[in-house]
Amino acid sequence: MKLSDIAQLVKVWGVKGVWNAARRMPAIWQSKFRFVLNIVKNRKTVPVKGITIVADIGAPCSLSKTMRDFAVMLKAAGIPFQVIDIGSKHSPFGKANQADYVSLLTGKCNLLKYEYVVEMVTSPLPKKLPVKRCRIVFWEGEHGLLEVFPYLRNSNAVIAMSDFNFRYFRRELPASIAVCKVRYPLLPLPDGVLDKASARKRFDIGNDDFVVFYNFDLRSGSRKNAEDVLDAFALAFGGDPTCKLLLKINSAKVLSGKMAELMARAEKLGIRKQLVAVTDYLSQTDLYSLTNACDVYLSLHHAEGFGLGVAESMQMGKAVVVTAYSSTNEFCNENTAMLVPYEMVPIDETGFVSYMREWAKPDVQAAAEKLKQLRSDPELRAKLGCEAKKFVEDYFSVANFRQSIEEFFQQV
Repeated sequence: MKLSDIAQLVKVWGVKGVWNAARRMPAIWQSKFRFVLNIVKNRKTVPVKGITIVADIGAPCSLSKTMRDFAVMLKAAGIPFQVIDIGSKHSPFGKANQADYVSLLTGKCNLLKYEYVVEMVTSPLPKKLPVKRCRIVFWEGEHGLLEVFPYLRNSNAVIAMSDFNFRYFRRELPASIAVCKVRYPLLPLPDGVLDKASARKRFDIGNDDFVVFYNFDLRSGSRKNAEDVLDAFALAFGGDPTCKLLLKINSAKVLSGKMAELMARAEKLGIRKQLVAVTDYLSQTDLYSLTNACDVYLSLHHAEGFGLGVAESMQMGKAVVVTAYSSTNEFCNENTAMLVPYEMVPIDETGFVSYMREWAKPDVQAAAEKLKQLRSDPELRAKLGCEAKKFVEDYFSVANFRQSIEEFFQQV
């Protein structure tokens, strides 16, 4: 059906009548139909400089959180924007705590109000829009982008939020598509974050324990490499009751089998009693409080599209031990983190990650040695955390974000 056909239907039935007729369509087609009607209704609008965010804004997943943070940072930077939420009660991700996103919703929106539409990788928007269509994409590897996301070819621009992604996207995407580097919208710490002692009390962690923390989602599969985190901790502190491994695990109930495998591995390694697993949904403030309960953040990822858990830990002044590969190299260097060496290995897995072809295998023994070094040297730990905090607060500042958005406007 063409736009002219729909416009004629609107004349005959009215917008309400056309919408009621469309309600019998599947949900995705209802959304597409809604956007087509929005374009028809507002076709005389002259777009002005600004951004329309189209996303499942309330889902408890990392990309939705990025879109929420993007909106918050646009507001802080004084960039005109609006948010169109395409989520529903049928979303496979469910919904986050409303307090994390409801204030971002801007009510009834005109899709043609601003010159730029920035969306998640997939959305129900029509293929052709009378405004500039841009997508925020995170990709963890250096192969396979267009095999997994072929619809990126329909974009005017693709936004990369790390140098690692920017370099690869520019090589991979046609020259007709602008590839833009935008600073990640790392938000300032919210009010209400508990201090270290209070956070430990809340989450039942000993005040004198040495705590290693990792935050990950089981839906990311083995890419997050929680198995090596368990192994490195066991090598460094296995059998020491004063050392704890704190894990914030998302999707533990949905993927109960994977969760059980992880706990069985901890049992086999002899560190089950040293393991503290938090699986409940936490608001952003509570997640920061949990992060503040740790001494060291450990990420032995195979590959990262950004590495938000690492960045947020550094923002809180925590020492981090991290695989020296992929997008975390944007903010992790010899002054701000303890880098774990790795070797590139073929990916022996099915699913979309197989298109990446290869990823990093971190040196678990080296990671264990770095953990032991940080425990035995509190001054080094404090110095590393201080340098990390200083770096990320400057690098991901509102001013730098605003500048990168202005460059994005000029480039697209």
